[in-house]
Amino acid sequence: MMESQNRKRAPAWTEREVQDLIAVWGEESVLSELRSSFRNAKTFVKISQGIKSRGHNRALKQCHVKLKELRQAYQKTREANGRSGSEPQTCRFYDELHAILGGSATTTPAVLFDSFNGDGGNTEAGALPAPTLYLSQMSARVGDSVQLQCSVFSWVPATRIIFCKNGKEFLSQTASEEKVTYDYDHKVSRSSTGNYACGYKIKDSNNRMNRSQLSPAQRLSVTGPAMSPAVWAARCVLVLLLLVSAPIITFVLEKRALPEPAGLEETHEGSSSVMEGRGAESGRTPFSNCFA
Repeated sequence: MMESQNRKRAPAWTEREVQDLIAVWGEESVLSELRSSFRNAKTFVKISQGIKSRGHNRALKQCHVKLKELRQAYQKTREANGRSGSEPQTCRFYDELHAILGGSATTTPAVLFDSFNGDGGNTEAGALPAPTLYLSQMSARVGDSVQLQCSVFSWVPATRIIFCKNGKEFLSQTASEEKVTYDYDHKVSRSSTGNYACGYKIKDSNNRMNRSQLSPAQRLSVTGPAMSPAVWAARCVLVLLLLVSAPIITFVLEKRALPEPAGLEETHEGSSSVMEGRGAESGRTPFSNCFA
C-alpha cells in the first residue's frame, strides 16, 4: 500500500520526458543489447542514466514502469487496428513506438518481448532473463544480519520471487506489479556459508508457471562467532580502567620505593681509603687497581 501511494505521488511524466525516454530506448546500442542478451538489468540502468544525462531526474524503477506502460499502450492499439472492421486507432507517441516495436526484425527487440509475451512462445523453463542479486556484505559473523536484494526487470509482472542457496530454494515471496526489487534479511548462522542466487516465476494465460534463469551466484562467507555486546562492553571498560590506572600505579610504586641508606657513600669512600692505606703499608697493589 505504501509503495502504491509513493508511486501515485511521483510527478507525472511530461511530454518532453517521454520523448527523451523513447529516444534513449530507440538508440541502436540499447536495442542491440536488448536483442542479444537475456540479462537486461544493466540495459535498464543504461536507459535510466541516459534520461538523467538529458536533464531529467527519474529513478530506474520509474523508467522501467513507464517503458512497460508505453509498450502495453502500443500493443493494445496495434491489436485493435488488427481487428477486421474496426476504425483506425492510435495512442500517444504511436509513430515513435512503432519504429521500435513494430518495425523489421533488425529494429525490433524480438527476443526480449517474445520471452515475456505470456503466451508460451520462448518462455520454457529457465528461458526468462535472469534477475540480479546483491548482498549487503560478502563476509559476516554469526548473529549478523545480511540483506539479500533481488532486482527483477521484466515486461510482464513476476508472480513469485525465489531465493536459493547452493542451487536449492530456501525462500519465496509473492511478487507485485509495482515492485522491481525484493529484499530478504538473512540472520547469519554457522551454516550460512554458501552461494546465493535468486530467480522469479511468471504465470501465463494458460495458468502455466514459467521460471527465469537464476541470477549469478554471490558467495557469503561466515568468518566466526560474533562478539556479544556484553563481552564487547566488558573489554572496553577493562581497557579504559587500565589507561586511567596506569599513571596512579606508577606514582604509588615510585612513592613506595626504599631510599638509599644515609652515609653509604661515605662508608664506601672510607673503606676504600683504609684499603689503600693498608696496601701502601704492606707494599702490595691496592685492590682497586688489580685489573690495571
